[in-house]
Formats: sequence, structure tokens, C-alpha cells
Amino acid sequence: MDGAPLVSVQTAINKAYAAAAIGMPPDDFYAAIESDGAAVASFGTRPGLALIAGGIPVVADGKVAGAIGVAGAMTAAADRRIAEVALEKAVGG
Repeated sequence: MDGAPLVSVQTAINKAYAAAAIGMPPDDFYAAIESDGAAVASFGTRPGLALIAGGIPVVADGKVAGAIGVAGAMTAAADRRIAEVALEKAVGG
């Protein structure tokens, strides 16, 4: 994204990795586990796993085939929306 800080590159990769590894948007996963301190401590400290909005799994035939990761917008919610639009465009929606 034009003007995004360099750190956004790795953050986008980490968001995509989380979405692919978990099989759901990482912010949705975080919302599901946030009341469980042990789960947050376990997943929240794993290298390369960003549990924030901006990662969307790509599902084909009911299986995770990859993911889209976006970082660099002003908010994580904006990153997620950009990822959702990218997925819609990729699948022809």
C-alpha cells in the first residue's frame, strides 16, 4: 500500500499465515479465545502468528487453499475490509 511503513510487509505475511494456519480470520479466532488467558498466551506468542484483523483464508472445495494478508491501512478493520474486497475480486464476486 502506498505510504505504508516497511514493517507492514511482515505484518501482512503474519496475518495471512494466521488465517491459513487457523482456517479463519485471525481477529475472529482471537475473539473466540480472548476469554481464555492460557489460549491467548499460547497463540499470542507464536512467532509469525498475527491475531489481528487483515487476514482472510482462501477456501476452495471446503479446504483452506491459502490466505490474503493486508497491513498498512490506518486501522486493522480497514486492513480486513481490503482483504475481503481482494478475496471477492479474486473469486469473481
